[in-house]
Order: sequence, then C-alpha cells, then structure tokens
Amino acid sequence: MFDNYGLKYPNLIRDILLFFSFDGKGITKTTLQDKRSVLDFCSHTGVKNGTSTKFVYDVSIIYKICQKLADLGYLLETHKEIISTGPDLGASHYYIANVNSKSLVYPQVQLCINSQIFGFEYIYNYYRGFTKPLIFESNGEIRMGTAFEMFGGIFTARHCIENMNNLMILGHSGNDLNNAPIYIHQNLKIDVAFIDLKNNAPKFSYFDDGKVLQEVIVMGYPKVPTFHEFLTVEKANISSIKSRESVLIGEIAAFGKQYISGSEKMLITAKVAPGNSGSPVINSYGGVVGIVTENVESQDAYDFVGYGVCETSKVMLEIVINKNNILNKKCYNFVDWKY
Repeated sequence: MFDNYGLKYPNLIRDILLFFSFDGKGITKTTLQDKRSVLDFCSHTGVKNGTSTKFVYDVSIIYKICQKLADLGYLLETHKEIISTGPDLGASHYYIANVNSKSLVYPQVQLCINSQIFGFEYIYNYYRGFTKPLIFESNGEIRMGTAFEMFGGIFTARHCIENMNNLMILGHSGNDLNNAPIYIHQNLKIDVAFIDLKNNAPKFSYFDDGKVLQEVIVMGYPKVPTFHEFLTVEKANISSIKSRESVLIGEIAAFGKQYISGSEKMLITAKVAPGNSGSPVINSYGGVVGIVTENVESQDAYDFVGYGVCETSKVMLEIVINKNNILNKKCYNFVDWKY
C-alpha cells in the first residue's frame, strides 16, 4: 500500500505533519486561506531543476498516507478540488495538521505515529536489529533464548542467564557481557534480567502500557533443532525463511496477579514457544509492553490454553530505574559468539 515508504523515508510522516502545520519551522502560517495540498507537499519536497521539479514521492502514495493520518486524527482535510480531466490521485486534497509540531521532535512521538501508519511490517523491520539470539548451555544441553537491546543494555529472561554456562549473544563479546552488571528485580520471582552495557542505543525505543485486546507482535528465536541462524517470520498463516527469528502476532488476553510471584502478569494469544523466552512484546504504537518469560516453577512457561506468559513493561522499567539488585557474577559465564 505504501511501497515500503516507512523504511525508505523514516522522517516522511514528520515532514508531512510539519508541512501542514501552523507552526512548522521554515513554513509560512497555514490557515484555511493559506491552503496546502498533497501536490503542494510533493512540489515543496521535490528536486528543483531550473523551472521544473522532479518529485521525490509518488503523489498517490502521499495522498494515501495523508488519508490515514486524517483517519487517525493527525490531519484534518479541509476540502478538495474537483479535477475535470484525468484520474484523481489525491493531489488536489487539502489538509491542515491537528498536532503540535513541537512534539514531533521527540523520537517516541515519531515512532508511535510511524507505527500506526505503516503497521506491524514497519515495527518488525524497525526492531529486528534490536532482537538477538541468545544461546546457553544447561546441563550439557544447548538451549535457545532471545535478548533485545534497549536503554543502552540488553533485556532477556533471567532464567536464560542464571546458573548457565557458555552464554552467547549475537553481536556482543563475552568480555563486554561479563564485565557489565546484570540487574534483576527485587522480587526474585520476576523472571527479567537487564544487562547494563551503558551503550548509546542505535535507535530509539520506548515502554508503553499494554491493554486487554490490544494487538501485539512478538519477536524471538524459538528453538529449531540443529539451527542457530534460521529465521521464520510468521504473520497469521504466512511464513518466510530468512534467518532464525520468529515473528508472531496476537492480542493481549488478560492481566492478572500471579499467585506464585505475587506480581501482575500479561497473557498474550500469540503462540510463543521455548526459545521465545526474553522476546519483546510490542504493540501497534511501536511501544514495548512486556517481555516473554518462563515461570520458574513451570518447565515450559506457557499455560495450558497456549497463551504466552509475560512480564509487563512496568517491572522492566522498575529494574532500569532502581538498579539496586545485581545478579551474582558467579552464576553465569559469557563467551564470544561462535556460530
């Protein structure tokens, strides 16, 4: 529908909203009298060559994006002019922005709006570089988990690290991981660990609150025998194989206080599997709402109806902010990635 514009032009949505705003920097005041159309935007952003302008963007795609922004309330369509000849590709539709342009400087706002416009395909491509396979040795058996980079460090399920040997995370040296403090929650029943690398994140990500029936995506590395770099991307019933990563879509089914840990858990309908432990759970706004975990008292970590059990973003944020409970370095050992 949008010809991969979300990835090709990451600042496009921001530029559209600034162009149609009242207070966009470098743009004259936009009012009903000083009206601006889709064609005006394409001309404004085009490459000038003498008296002619070569458009960077397809007019019809910009119109579709503007219509989606209008459906979501970020733009207001003021009117459209009737074209007497030729098809109406949306060029003559006029808009004004319904958002404070000053808020568009915040990465969270840009990621949130981009995610709503371009959907889960955009969210997957945005976050796929953050999500890493984690391999560890448990009782002589090689096992899989998932880790993801956020806030200058790495989140994963604590049980994937604690009392494990020969831990490996793709893209990170064993030395760096062994030297970094690993923070856990004060409630030791909460199965989350944060490896504090104190790095500058290559991209912005943020926590959000999940809501019941909210659609989410789960990205991770479920175990496939004999494979370490085998990606299966699953969206509904469509699967493609590119590297070892799985993408699942489901909904938040419920929140509830678990009697074992005493903390609120989130259940999702995505069919997570062993190896998804540590996977981020991301909503349609591009926000991380939780992390897939494995209950310490349960061997497979998933309840009998097939729902995924997750810790919420609230406890993840508490770990990052408080940083007052460090995992004993004697109970894990990282090595360099060798696969």
